[in-house]
Amino acid sequence: MAMLKQPMIEKLLSMRLHGMVEALKTQEQDPAVRDLSFLERLGLLVDHPRRSPRGDVSEEYPDNLPNPKILLMAQVREEPLYVACAFDGRYAYIVTVHRYDPDRWIDPWTRK
Repeated sequence: MAMLKQPMIEKLLSMRLHGMVEALKTQEQDPAVRDLSFLERLGLLVDHPRRSPRGDVSEEYPDNLPNPKILLMAQVREEPLYVACAFDGRYAYIVTVHRYDPDRWIDPWTRK
């Protein structure tokens, strides 16, 4: 299983499914998940990015200069809201905040 896990994680990351990777890591640490069926665990992975009330990292820019940056998305009043944040190692800075634009996004989690 360990041999299959890393290529699967790399494939999920290449597909920009960071939320699914985080959900998979969380599942591996939760003993209660072991009793779930394959389809139940898969459902948790697929639903994870859309079910988080705190928001999710939609995109990561680790090589952004002068500081690494991420794009967070959360549902606010049933509407996607995006916040780009940069980190200098000590502080987080809000770079931009914007609303969902259907001309730029396939859905709230997938950029065109």
